[in-house]
Amino acid sequence: MDARYLRDLRKRLDRIEISESPFDPPVADSWLRRHAHWVRPEEVAEVAFGEWTDDGRIRHPSMRGLREDRDARDVVLEQPRVARK
Repeated sequence: MDARYLRDLRKRLDRIEISESPFDPPVADSWLRRHAHWVRPEEVAEVAFGEWTDDGRIRHPSMRGLREDRDARDVVLEQPRVARK
């Protein structure tokens, strides 16, 4: 991701910014909730990560890029797979 890509991404996100979290249930009151820049869930990003935490968060996320070929309405929560031995 170069500077141009990041500027373009920021413009896209600025166009869909909203004042409150779109999540249901809402994000618990925390530093994140008070400082986040929330957006309508219209974009799909591919994100690599190390693992799911016990409280349902992803550990060591790394954004790979936006997925123009996917509709946000089709995205579902991934279910962890058990590695075969």
